[in-house]
Amino acid sequence: MENYNIRSGTIQDLERISQIEAEVFPEAEAATKDKYEWRIKYIGDWFWVLESDGAIRSFIFGRQTELDYIDDELYEKSTMAKGDYVVIMTLATQTDYQCKGFGGALLDFIIDEAKRTNMAGLTLGCKEKRIDYYSKYGFESNGVSESDHGGAVWYDMKLLL
Repeated sequence: MENYNIRSGTIQDLERISQIEAEVFPEAEAATKDKYEWRIKYIGDWFWVLESDGAIRSFIFGRQTELDYIDDELYEKSTMAKGDYVVIMTLATQTDYQCKGFGGALLDFIIDEAKRTNMAGLTLGCKEKRIDYYSKYGFESNGVSESDHGGAVWYDMKLLL
């Protein structure tokens, strides 16, 4: 795997993460630049970027919540009570840097951070083709999600710590 650095994301990363988001997600599923600006300002405690070759190549964005499942409200500009779960809202890697371990490095990082801060677990929504990928990191599928974010079929995944 190439050399990389993981650091906390900042508002200065907005343009770059918006580019990556638009590159890897269908328009109906991608968060807008405006949503990311709000997320960074108001719920940015679980936001990290991975840099390689002098640029951001991947990022992960989560939020602390009471919910242990995926709800569409999590993706909106809304404040919610903080609980002992972290929902991973986005894990995205620049297309030509995928399959190099960057996404996995960010997953390991956020899992370690959740353990360090005594969270009960992490949740995420993924498409069926990604279930095996997240299972490698200890997530278990709870079946089809009630979320229909972007008009897609999602699967609730949970990792208890």
